[in-house]
Amino acid sequence: MFFERKNDEKIGELLIKRGTITRDNLNKALEIQKTSNAVIGDILIKMGVVSDADIVQALIDQYGFPFINTDSYDINAEAVKCLGGETAVKCECVPLDLIGEILVIAIANPLDKGTISELEKTTNKKIRTFIGLRSDILGKIKKIY
Repeated sequence: MFFERKNDEKIGELLIKRGTITRDNLNKALEIQKTSNAVIGDILIKMGVVSDADIVQALIDQYGFPFINTDSYDINAEAVKCLGGETAVKCECVPLDLIGEILVIAIANPLDKGTISELEKTTNKKIRTFIGLRSDILGKIKKIY
């Protein structure tokens, strides 16, 4: 399941409008992006000018992704069996629930269509995504694997 933008503004412009970053911050991040494969959100986090939560909120505003706090979710053991720990770390996702042939996951980057397609092939399940904080997802992976 892929989402369409609800808001045409790019993530950097949303963050500037909110006062989270400056135009200079965005310009520096865009320069870095020219020589890397990283997405703007990850670059801004590494620069220390935004938090993971700032990026998640901007993605929710842009696409309407449903958010989940993985710390407060009771994970289905059958869902965990569908996804190996190495794959979970690599894809920065945590399995939450298994409903028939649908594997529900929390993922740090729900815009990564390649990763979601890979997960569908690997698990032989349809994937439904929630966005979550990367730090929470990685912490939950450590707890369950």
